[in-house]
Amino acid sequence: ITSIVRKDGHLSLFGDLNQRRTNHTWSTWSDFAVNLSISDDPEFEPEEMEQGYRSTKQILDYASHLLEPKYRHPVALMEGPVPVVRKVKENQLASAVRRDAVDLCDRYPDGKVAVIAAEPAELRQDLLSAGWRKTSERYTFEDHDGRKVCVYKPVMARGLEFDGVVVAEPADF
Repeated sequence: ITSIVRKDGHLSLFGDLNQRRTNHTWSTWSDFAVNLSISDDPEFEPEEMEQGYRSTKQILDYASHLLEPKYRHPVALMEGPVPVVRKVKENQLASAVRRDAVDLCDRYPDGKVAVIAAEPAELRQDLLSAGWRKTSERYTFEDHDGRKVCVYKPVMARGLEFDGVVVAEPADF
């Protein structure tokens, strides 16, 4: 780290230890500091931000049910709509996803809308069959009215931010 900053400089590290791809990671910032060999630095003082700033309270409340009980008390800066859970027949999934994605595009015309599915091929094909076209942006489709929807696998959506999301068959994740 001394090669990155001046001797009298400071370095700030930001992240979310709960946003990881495996359970094989550091459980605390202090553990992380040991790995970076900065834990003995007298100026090292981890601060944990308890308030979410990238998602709404409603999304964090809904998603917190997937976390261990000790992490189920999210606090957020923003408010938003409550997530909607819709049950549809398997043969109606693609058209229901498309309908909900169009609705989100209309509600957030200047925003970014995504569809996230474990197996998105059928959903992408449904958009093409309904007259949408692929754009130059990978996995992004546009209809004749200029609405755009990104269709991703969960791992591809990690770290990205959206204004509206349709999650298709989350149990498949």
